[in-house]
Amino acid sequence: MDQRKNQLITSRITVYGMVQGVGFRPLVYHIAEKYKIKGNVRNLGGSVEIIAQAKQELLQQFITELSNTEDGGHVILQMVSTKCSKELFDPEDRRYRNPFISCVACGPRYTIMEDLPYDRETTSMVDFEMCNECHEEYTSAESRRHHAQTISCHDCGPYLIYEDANQAEGTSSRLFREQAFEHVAQILQAGGIVAVK
Repeated sequence: MDQRKNQLITSRITVYGMVQGVGFRPLVYHIAEKYKIKGNVRNLGGSVEIIAQAKQELLQQFITELSNTEDGGHVILQMVSTKCSKELFDPEDRRYRNPFISCVACGPRYTIMEDLPYDRETTSMVDFEMCNECHEEYTSAESRRHHAQTISCHDCGPYLIYEDANQAEGTSSRLFREQAFEHVAQILQAGGIVAVK
């Protein structure tokens, strides 16, 4: 029997291309779990580094599946995923009508990036500390928001704010969340114009 088959092999794999902010690291994690691969994955600016350790056959299966994945796991195909859309319009969901809803498959990427690698601390989300529920989803490998850098909810922000630019100086006409939504809808229905910042 060839003893090399049972030896653990450690490989460093560097992946280039569209790998920042598209759910690639969680995809790597889930495929690695499937093949019982040990190691880590991290952003390196314009690439992702994978350190993977397993028996040669499992390591090769891992690399093959990672190379051939066609499930869209690391390509953003839509602005709001189907699952996020369901949550967005479900009155029982904690993210009901949250304009900043996202997961690893959808949400903003380049528009909020301030630097690389694409991690929360290098985006405009750095100012919004995750609440306990969001943090639990972020750290849970079973969650579709596992390591989603844009994860947020009504409790931890960001928040929708409406401000009237025509308001007299020194007075406030700020509306928040649902009131902001409703007011903007009224303006648009009346043929008005709203700027989004």
